[in-house]
Amino acid sequence: MGLIRWYKRDPNAALTGMAHLTLEERGAYNTVLDLIYAHDGTVDDDDRYIAGWLRSDVRVWRRIRQRLLALEKLYLNGSVLRNARADREVDEAIHRVASAAQAGLTSAAKRVERRNVLNGLPSTAVQRPFQLSTSTKKKITSTESVAARGDREELAQEEAARDKRPCDLSRADLDALAQRRREKPPVTTTSHSPAAPTVVPVVPFVDHKRNTAS
Repeated sequence: MGLIRWYKRDPNAALTGMAHLTLEERGAYNTVLDLIYAHDGTVDDDDRYIAGWLRSDVRVWRRIRQRLLALEKLYLNGSVLRNARADREVDEAIHRVASAAQAGLTSAAKRVERRNVLNGLPSTAVQRPFQLSTSTKKKITSTESVAARGDREELAQEEAARDKRPCDLSRADLDALAQRRREKPPVTTTSHSPAAPTVVPVVPFVDHKRNTAS
């Protein structure tokens, strides 16, 4: 069997097209059409094979076959039987199947991408935009001093561990972060000695009027 699992059927066109067929011919014609669609547009012109599906004698099918070919309900193409409308419908159906398969692959890739983002894994297809918070920016600034000392490998490990969720950190990541915090230089503060008090000279008071009167 082929890829097609269903096909469109126009009831008005079917009733009009089968108006001149007998009950026997209609049953055989619909069965052969289903075989054509099930095999993606063709069915082998094998009398015994088709008669087996019709549950009829081979001679009965040969007589119906000549009738359907004469009315152009079927046509012979090499060693297979085909139908003109089925040719168009099968092409559209195969295109739908291919489009659905491609959509499924795209959807699966997006699900994998979303799962990788949630798990903190590196992304290879779609890069998600994000903004760093204030606290995260401060952490990056503190690690830049490590990079200035040339320890770029440890800086990369710390940044990778920081991007993970706490529950995803391994024991090695936790030890590396603790070691990094212990290696940070202590913060020194400049102490300012208190200023010396200002000495104001004391000038003795002289009463000039009293000295003149005496």
